[in-house]
Amino acid sequence: MEHEASRAPEWRPGAILMAVALFFAIVSLGTNLLEIRYSYFNPGLAGSWGMTFKRQDGDVIVQSVEPGSSAASIGLRVGDRLTPDRPFLFRLIPLAGERLQFKRVAPGPATGLELRAPRAETAIMAVPYLFDRVLDDAVRLLLLAGGLFILWRGSRRRSGFILSLALLSMSPFPPVFLPLDPTSSYIANAAAFGLIYLEFGLFLPLFAMEFLAESGVAVPRWAKVVFWLCVAETEIAYCLIWIVPPGAIPDIWSDLASQVRIPVSLVVFGLTVTLLTIGLRRGKADSRHRFAMLLLALGMIYFSNILYAVFASFSHSDPRALTNTATIGRSAGAILFAYAVLRHRVIDVGFTLNRTLVYGGVSAILLAAFGLAEWGLHQLLELEGWEGSAVVNAALAVAVVLAFHPLRHVVEHYVSTLFFRPWRTKEQALRKFVHEGGFFTDAGRLAAAFAGALETFTGGSCCVYRLSADQSYVCATGKSGPLHADDPVAVALRAQAAVCEIGHKPTGAEGVLAFPMIHAHDLEGFVVLGAKGNGDRYRPDEIELVEWATRQIGQDLYRLDVEQLKRERDEREREIAILTGRNADLQLALANHAPPVKLRRIASKAATAG
Repeated sequence: MEHEASRAPEWRPGAILMAVALFFAIVSLGTNLLEIRYSYFNPGLAGSWGMTFKRQDGDVIVQSVEPGSSAASIGLRVGDRLTPDRPFLFRLIPLAGERLQFKRVAPGPATGLELRAPRAETAIMAVPYLFDRVLDDAVRLLLLAGGLFILWRGSRRRSGFILSLALLSMSPFPPVFLPLDPTSSYIANAAAFGLIYLEFGLFLPLFAMEFLAESGVAVPRWAKVVFWLCVAETEIAYCLIWIVPPGAIPDIWSDLASQVRIPVSLVVFGLTVTLLTIGLRRGKADSRHRFAMLLLALGMIYFSNILYAVFASFSHSDPRALTNTATIGRSAGAILFAYAVLRHRVIDVGFTLNRTLVYGGVSAILLAAFGLAEWGLHQLLELEGWEGSAVVNAALAVAVVLAFHPLRHVVEHYVSTLFFRPWRTKEQALRKFVHEGGFFTDAGRLAAAFAGALETFTGGSCCVYRLSADQSYVCATGKSGPLHADDPVAVALRAQAAVCEIGHKPTGAEGVLAFPMIHAHDLEGFVVLGAKGNGDRYRPDEIELVEWATRQIGQDLYRLDVEQLKRERDEREREIAILTGRNADLQLALANHAPPVKLRRIASKAATAG
């Protein structure tokens, strides 16, 4: 039986959902590029207010003024109430040289003032230290790349698509720490925080519900009700804080929305944990480890956000360990989320590690050999400065290309022997069976034994189909019923003459992959592999080896069929020869007027021979 992840119905996002995903990617990439430009290449964009302030009903109240600053030069004092001439004027970081116009409405009569923001002596950075900033930027870009990768490879399931949006919504940089003009600042903040609010208010619990449903576990009705209530509150809070212009509504509403966000976030966290715990308890044994990984990933991400909150509360103490730990925790949690979903669909960490070791070893050996050979030849032939050195380098480069594939096989052999012995043991067993397959004398026994060898190698079910006399395909082990010659899998194998992924084809073959047995452009049979018992996808090297084995055993089966037909033909020819001889005797007896008793004896012998 297929694993539940393999049975999950294939789903494709529509054009609107793909447009939403593209918008998320653009916002995330755009805010990160703006931050990289500001932080590393042009910190001179940042201007300075020369004062600090707090917001109050669309205005701001001056809290401190730096002596000798531009704010002090125009007469601003602590306690002044300022009204901007346009929305979103008062930002954390103005642009250097920007003309900032506002009115002082208290104390005294309203007075129009203008402040030209000077270039900040020390640019404000969201993460002050360069190393911490590089690490933080790298993690955000990693989350962005992970979201795009899952969108590309895992969006055929709703849970994968939702997870890709969740990772994309984790990756934008908060534009409040960027020097932008008022209009650009409003648009960037509205877009970026729209993603950030959706990250925890919508995507994570929605992902948990979809993943639960795809695993065959019913989602409780109360969980759906709580989810939609949290979504409504989150979106209302987002609109009140980031969409409604300052002063359009009393500050008490936006302050209340900010305060309610904390308990709602805790409710969302508890809901997500509860849903994953339900999956851990009610899911099948081979899916529980994925729910455990999801719970661990969720814990890491929320713990990281708690650390960020601590950092924000104690910003003056600059706890670098907290920020770096939070950054690493977010990335580790996101990677665990992606691995738990894609492990059974796309990614095989063992295979990735195997390929990394193999090609990394080959590259290191070739690089070292190239360097040593070049140095040795130059030393031996004293070609320094000679024009022929280019010829030597070209010859060495050709030698490297020619040596790559033989060296890869050698390195792959030792890597598999040292680090992946179970893989190598199964591979050797299958290769040994393929070698012994040429010594079978009965096609039916060979087909049944081949199915058993593939089941041992892959850990999944297997059925070897052979073309029968009525032009249908019959399973050699009898585990499945016969398939019509025009079954969708058979048609696809005849058309492609290559490995076919069964997917959701309307076929009678139960499995995930089909491997053809082709002879002279005719489909003589095929092998159908079921899903692995642990739910893993078949690795590329496994598919390649099974394809090779199927091709070799297919030739052996065809040879046995030909030999069987030859034996049957020889037997028929012998029978025909005997009957021909008996007929000749009968004709001779009739010609010589043999007695009736002798004629009956000859006819009896002829009938017996027939």
